[in-house]
Amino acid sequence: MTLQDVAIHEDYRSDRNDLICDFYVPCLSQSVRYDRAVGFFSSTSMAAVACGLATFIRAEGKMRLIASPYLLSAKDVEYSKCTYDVLGIA
Repeated sequence: MTLQDVAIHEDYRSDRNDLICDFYVPCLSQSVRYDRAVGFFSSTSMAAVACGLATFIRAEGKMRLIASPYLLSAKDVEYSKCTYDVLGIA
């Protein structure tokens, strides 16, 4: 299966769709790049799509997130710093 094989709807609504199961997990598991810009970000959102992310990571996928630093929890800031250290990013 490839990303082109994933059934993507024209729109998704939280009252009608399970965004994690219907969109994020299938798409992430077939992707090698993920770019996202958000005003709010929490690591719990990444935990929710862990099974899709596992396949993404095994495929050496690259993720770029842009988020407001003023809305990050102290835990998420610490996780980001640890990730930068592990990856050798200055």
